[in-house]
Amino acid sequence: MNTNIKNVKELVLNKNNTIFIFAKELELLVPNIKEEGWHIKNVVLPTNKYYIEQKNEKMTNKFIVSHKLNDIIKIVANIMNDNGYIYNIDNIDYENSNVEFHYANSNYYIYPMFAPHRDNDNGINVNTFICYFDVDCDEGEFAIYDENEYSIYNEKEKTILSKINVKLLNDNIKALIFSGNIVHNGLKFKNGHRYALSFQIPI
Repeated sequence: MNTNIKNVKELVLNKNNTIFIFAKELELLVPNIKEEGWHIKNVVLPTNKYYIEQKNEKMTNKFIVSHKLNDIIKIVANIMNDNGYIYNIDNIDYENSNVEFHYANSNYYIYPMFAPHRDNDNGINVNTFICYFDVDCDEGEFAIYDENEYSIYNEKEKTILSKINVKLLNDNIKALIFSGNIVHNGLKFKNGHRYALSFQIPI
């Protein structure tokens, strides 16, 4: 089942999906996965220059290293292609693709790590794929905001146009695809956890 809410493509994937299996493999590499709060790690190849710099300084806790990363990015780009976000599969910009492992746990409320934002704000035009591979909490929807009110310098409350429930569906998981121009964030949640794997792939 696929749906489209305000230019966000909503997918339902089963747990035999390669991306879900990859996310669970990464989860095993995070020793503090149950730590309370909202956390993020960058998923990188062992040859990533930022990882190597941090490794030399013995500061690698911001990273998860995987030799499979480019293969998974290609699979994600193919899924995007199938859903109208067109990529040249033979010419993917792996170097500037950004893959993030988000994990958050709460005995009560967890507030967002990110304010409403665009993924294109870093200067590279991307499409984003988010796989919510383990979600068991109250609230915590994916929110889409009015683009006309948006400025990265504007701290005023912004109007939410729609919310998407990202909880697990029976034996299935939720994934979203959207343009890097969409203003969005994950809303605060309580009583549980929410783990996600996000891919920002240059257009």
